[in-house]
Amino acid sequence: MIRLTNKVNNRTVCILLHGASIKDVPKKALDGKDWCYMSINDFMPVENLMGVELEVILVASEMEIDRKYFDIALFLSRKPNNLFITTASALGELREKGEGFVKVYRNQLIVVNRPPLLSVPNSSNVARPNSVTILLSTLMKAGVKKIVILGMDGCKRELTIQQQKNTYVNLSMFDPDGKRKTAIALDTIMFNEYFPGFRGDNPCEIFNCSPGSHITVIPQITYKGLAEMS
Repeated sequence: MIRLTNKVNNRTVCILLHGASIKDVPKKALDGKDWCYMSINDFMPVENLMGVELEVILVASEMEIDRKYFDIALFLSRKPNNLFITTASALGELREKGEGFVKVYRNQLIVVNRPPLLSVPNSSNVARPNSVTILLSTLMKAGVKKIVILGMDGCKRELTIQQQKNTYVNLSMFDPDGKRKTAIALDTIMFNEYFPGFRGDNPCEIFNCSPGSHITVIPQITYKGLAEMS
């Protein structure tokens, strides 16, 4: 964790997510900002879209880490101080591909705990908090003082699976063969219900610059506010 703490010390963190609203962020809004850019899962397309250089990525599930194995290795090989946050269970998936990955990138790995299963509101089902919750919780523990999130759109509970997929910035990137599962509506419900508890009284400021977002527990800011932020 000390490597992450040192990287984000006195820097604003900007998290790039995959909601369609990220396409509308004015590029000039990020000009001149010495922010620490991060993303999750399908991280390379949003990095290219926004024209920034990621320094930290998170891939926390076994399924996603298997899909993104080569992209993760490429990201870590770009710079020796790039960091990869994951969970022990997901890292086990990489070990099945061989110990080489862990040996090569050991100094760039940050392994965090996987959140417990929690009750889904108004349902008898249970689910785990999503990757954004894991990333935000990790950053707060690392002492980050300010976080800005782009593309954190979420969606309504009643949307069909296909409608949920359509809220992504690039459907062909996310689901090229039409077979991938998604749980954006469930993630939205779980985040709004449980993130305040994960956050507790941590003093980190968190802002969501994603117009029309269905995330209700993080303050929204405008593009103008984003451009003016230091």
